[in-house]
Amino acid sequence: MSQVLAIQHAAEEHQRGVATSLVPFFRAVGGALGVGALGGLLAAGLSRRLGPAAEAAGALLAQGHGAATARADLALFGAALESALIPVFVVLLVLAALNVAVASSFPRHAEPAPPRV
Repeated sequence: MSQVLAIQHAAEEHQRGVATSLVPFFRAVGGALGVGALGGLLAAGLSRRLGPAAEAAGALLAQGHGAATARADLALFGAALESALIPVFVVLLVLAALNVAVASSFPRHAEPAPPRV
C-alpha cells in the first residue's frame, strides 16, 4: 500500500490513475518472472543433484507406481532439495541487497510542486 501512496504522491494529477494501476501490474509481472526464474534454478539444481534418478522417479510417479521407492529415497531427495535451495536463497539475498541500495538512494523528502493555475 505504501508503494501506491508513494506513486500517487510522485505522479502528476492527470497521470495518477495510470501510475496507480501500474503498481499491481508490475508487481504481478515481476512475481511471475521471479517465480519462473527461481523455479527454473531450483529445478536445474535438483536435476543436477539427483541425476538420472530424478527422471526415473518422475516417470514411475506419473504412472502411479513407485510410492514405496519414493519413501525410501525421501532422505536422498531431502538432501538434494536442501542443497538445491542454497543458490535460490543466494540470488534472493543479492536481489534484496540491490533493493536496499536502490531504495537508500531515493531522496528523503520531496518538496511538493506548486499547484498549477
